[in-house]
Amino acid sequence: MKEKSVPCKSWVKRPETRACAFLFVLVLSVCLLTSSGRVRSDGYFSFVAATELLAGRPPVVRSLPYAETRAPIGATGEQYAQYGPGWTATMIPAMLVANIVRAKLYVPPESRFLQMAVSSTNSIISALACVALYLLARELGYRRRTGVVLSLSLAFGTMMWSYSREMFSEPACTLAIIAAAFFGQRYRSTGAARLLLLCGVSVAYAISLKVYWLLLVPFVAGWLVHACLRDRKGKAKVAAELAVFLLPVAIGLVGLAVFSKLSFGSFVALGYLRGRFSMGKLLSSFYSLPPYVGVLGLLVSPGKSVFLYCPPLIVAVFGIRRFWKREPVLAGWMFGLVVFYVLFFGAREHWDGGHSWGPRYLLPLVPLMLLPLAELIDGERVAAFTKLSTGTSLMAGVLVQVPNLFIYFGTYMKALIRYDELALGELYFVPNLSPIIGGWRLLLGAFHNAFTGEPQFLYPVKLVRDAPDSLTPVYIRNFGALWDSWINILRTSGITAGLPGKMLVICCVTGSVILALWAARGLIRLLRDERAASVGSCEGQ
Repeated sequence: MKEKSVPCKSWVKRPETRACAFLFVLVLSVCLLTSSGRVRSDGYFSFVAATELLAGRPPVVRSLPYAETRAPIGATGEQYAQYGPGWTATMIPAMLVANIVRAKLYVPPESRFLQMAVSSTNSIISALACVALYLLARELGYRRRTGVVLSLSLAFGTMMWSYSREMFSEPACTLAIIAAAFFGQRYRSTGAARLLLLCGVSVAYAISLKVYWLLLVPFVAGWLVHACLRDRKGKAKVAAELAVFLLPVAIGLVGLAVFSKLSFGSFVALGYLRGRFSMGKLLSSFYSLPPYVGVLGLLVSPGKSVFLYCPPLIVAVFGIRRFWKREPVLAGWMFGLVVFYVLFFGAREHWDGGHSWGPRYLLPLVPLMLLPLAELIDGERVAAFTKLSTGTSLMAGVLVQVPNLFIYFGTYMKALIRYDELALGELYFVPNLSPIIGGWRLLLGAFHNAFTGEPQFLYPVKLVRDAPDSLTPVYIRNFGALWDSWINILRTSGITAGLPGKMLVICCVTGSVILALWAARGLIRLLRDERAASVGSCEGQ
């Protein structure tokens, strides 16, 4: 029987600090290389709200595209961003830095340099989330190699890579939930009350991003209370430590209520409900379809299955039994949390997450679902089949994300909407209409345009050269995402243009590649040192 590893008590020592630094630089460099360089979709409303706040004005959304239908109306008739205020606040640090740089370089205010800088926010958050997952794996007693594999699987084998280049709030929710799990597990190992405070801050931040993460509180509180009871602490001690966890959550809820009152005229107003809260409005967003439709869509549909957009989860399923045996309390908490939120999101009218890449709502749960993979790859000797399946799933995940890195996912969603034989929710159950397949069709069409100069148009099921008048096709641009990211810097940043601008882009790309290679080399050296130390200890015994 495999001996259970001792949790890492010295994760702040220099090798762990170096491993975290290398991981952060590697993930950040790659994500910045594939960043969109712009703020779009629903995140643009939060971007404008943050801009208004920095200018000393209320965070209202004025005269924006789609604002009349997608931005909720406040008490004064002004419109506000539908995301929580936490996402607006998250953009402000990048804006402050960008304003300082823009002033030093004399960038004209009408340029999109500010958008370009803010678009890196999710790249930084994604890198931090991967570091947090690594620390959680080490806290659970897994090897450094295992933590690195889990982190890289999350970074590049799941939807995290795709969402690192967009301005949805799901990567920030992912970071908050991993941080809550890490601080909670650290508290269970050490009993330090300050970790409860940090766990509460993480949960409060998740709630400020999306209010439905409020339902996370009873799950985390029950998990922490179990640790207190396990250590035979008295009722007063349990209540005091639970209060430490709930304090930042309560402060966050008060802040959210005040924001709702000032914005919408009610302490319990929710932006997504377009005004004053009522139970009828809340229930109207659920059960418009049979709940099993959304649940099946999130789990097994060709167009939105979390296992198709995050292939390493398929391998992780086979480690659940061993992980449950090793960490029964944590596994039970994770299982309950995942099942609850899959049912919760599956019952929603827009279970698919709207026009987004994969099951967007489930992204914050993916790191927890990925943890059982550690049980399969953590041994001294890992079976060849396990190595092969893990590597294959990681490469499959990379291939799944590639189309979205080159082609904006909204292009294919437009094509799906124009294919009006089925409702959008039903289209996700048609295999040959899957956005993964459609994304690759778009990518191949873009390559064809680039090398032949012949324009192509996209129907959801095929590429054609001539478009019939009876249907409206979608014109395929040349690499409408990744290439335009760097061209957009030259065209709209206002720093330079022409040959100097091209040289600047080349230097930025080269610098990112060099940093990524440096970080990868550092990680490989650390893993070799760990393996050498492990072999030496075995020979000593």
